[in-house]
Amino acid sequence: MLLTFKKAAKTEKLPSPDELVGVPPALQRVNDLVGEAEEAEGALAGIELSDDAMKFQKMVEQVEDLVKTRPDDAAALINRWVTEET
Repeated sequence: MLLTFKKAAKTEKLPSPDELVGVPPALQRVNDLVGEAEEAEGALAGIELSDDAMKFQKMVEQVEDLVKTRPDDAAALINRWVTEET
């Protein structure tokens, strides 16, 4: 425990203010740039949804809520849909 205390009490040599404020090194100029930014289309392109797609999305959200609140009723509903499809 005494050795741990001695190690923690040692002071480290910090750089002088002159060393900290020096001039940064010049960057090398390279003609072949990697990952050069180019002009692109907007990141959030609009997507048009049809009425059927919106109804389907709303139905999916309602079924998800039904599964969380009443899983037995949701299972019966999905079972009925599967039976009607076959």
